[in-house]
Amino acid sequence: MRPDFDTYHRPPPAAALDILVATSLVQAEARRQFDCFYPIVNREAEARSLAVIERGIYTMLVRGAAKVEEGVVLFWNPVEGVFQAYDTDYNELMLSFMGDFKTRYQRGMQLRAASN
Repeated sequence: MRPDFDTYHRPPPAAALDILVATSLVQAEARRQFDCFYPIVNREAEARSLAVIERGIYTMLVRGAAKVEEGVVLFWNPVEGVFQAYDTDYNELMLSFMGDFKTRYQRGMQLRAASN
């Protein structure tokens, strides 16, 4: 486990969300993330990827791991315990965090299988 994952800050409860306001912001944020962090793909793959990113952002909004503030979608940083814009550093943090989570999950499954 990475040392900065020793302390994990949970996000606050989700705030009330105006879905009409959030929809266009989520779509714009999904497009921005896609353009920044995804390789060039064909139109069909692009549409699928954008839909997946949008669903992920909506899920994060509902769970409180993201919020809309002043017309911007901000994401919860579990290491710093603050909301922030999705940028290169945050993308790297989340990829590392998910990789660490996957490693711990797989290790637990291996231990369970060995004890059966």
